Amino acid sequence: DLPDLAVSDYYVRRDSGDIVATIHNIGTAPSGPFEAALFDAKGERMSSQRLESIPGSGDFVPKPVEVRFSGVDRSGAVRVVIDPDDDVEELYEGNNEAR
Repeated sequence: DLPDLAVSDYYVRRDSGDIVATIHNIGTAPSGPFEAALFDAKGERMSSQRLESIPGSGDFVPKPVEVRFSGVDRSGAVRVVIDPDDDVEELYEGNNEAR
């Protein structure tokens, strides 16, 4: 049993000057605390937040949490990365990034 933190382009949106991302744990184990970070198009870290553990989805229903990065310039591409330092052992790391 392992967690699987996931974010996709579909669950990232701009809300005025904020970037809002919904992160899911689609694994069966709780994630434990983790970091979500926002990067600009050049790969520079703009912001990061430490988030609480997301419960596992033992009932086959992914558990979501929303993260809001405030004060983001409305123009330009951004990238949301979950667990950028690979601190959480997960089932699959390939779903930890969205644009």
